[in-house]
Amino acid sequence: MKKRIRIKDIAAQAGVSSGTVDRILHNRGNVSEKARAAVEKVLNQVGYKPNIHLSGLSLKKTYEIVISTPHASHGEYWEAIHNGIQEAIDQHESIHIKTTYLTYDCTTSTPVRTSSRKS
Repeated sequence: MKKRIRIKDIAAQAGVSSGTVDRILHNRGNVSEKARAAVEKVLNQVGYKPNIHLSGLSLKKTYEIVISTPHASHGEYWEAIHNGIQEAIDQHESIHIKTTYLTYDCTTSTPVRTSSRKS
């Protein structure tokens, strides 16, 4: 299992404070170019990738996704797509996602059903 990279570890390697690393990671500004370059160099070396699940939880941010697909009957191609989308939504309940699902009749392009859900 990979060791978790912490802000304070990045700060120590870059020779800056944890607050500076935090400002760079969240694009908050008020950081010198020298400090930004040092932190970005360390981020590249350690292969840092932000975790959107943790970011969403800690920032109490809600993501909104609107999905529009043709209406599907049992056994049709779009039924598998609808099921996959629903499974993904269920798997990611820990992050705050509001989904609006729109389906429409392919022959007339008229809305068939709209549903909203907030995880």
